[in-house]
Amino acid sequence: MLNSLGAVLLAALMVSLLIVSGLAQGNPKFVGTLKDSSVSDGCGCYFQSLAAVRAQGQGAVLFSDFSESAWVNIDGRDVRLKHMKSEGPAKARSGPHRRGDRTIESYGGGGVKVRVERVVTKTCPADEPNCEYVWMSAVITVVKGGRRQVVRGTGGCGC
Repeated sequence: MLNSLGAVLLAALMVSLLIVSGLAQGNPKFVGTLKDSSVSDGCGCYFQSLAAVRAQGQGAVLFSDFSESAWVNIDGRDVRLKHMKSEGPAKARSGPHRRGDRTIESYGGGGVKVRVERVVTKTCPADEPNCEYVWMSAVITVVKGGRRQVVRGTGGCGC
């Protein structure tokens, strides 16, 4: 009786260890908010995660300037990436923008790949000629090594 109880306990312990080690090897979140806010000074596109917006948090998860680079925070470090590719209708990329326009921007460098799928959600009112901003939703997919994280965000582009 004691031997069978010991075997059951040993089996339960082994299963528990396998479950815990599987969780430890899972895919924890590795994309954070940018630490250096100076990277997002000036004109460009910035996006916050929807979770941060709901929690009334601050900080962008991605900032891209109009000069071929973007910044993301990976594993606690702000990383600069090079613009690799733009997809979507040329008019949607350069303007004038219309609600529903879709574009995809790809960035990479240092073993990190980022794909930003953007959709225009709001444009400047026609009676505000000085408005230089376009509101967007975004799905940001970040891949580093064998890890992949998708961040749903909101933000936009402008000055």
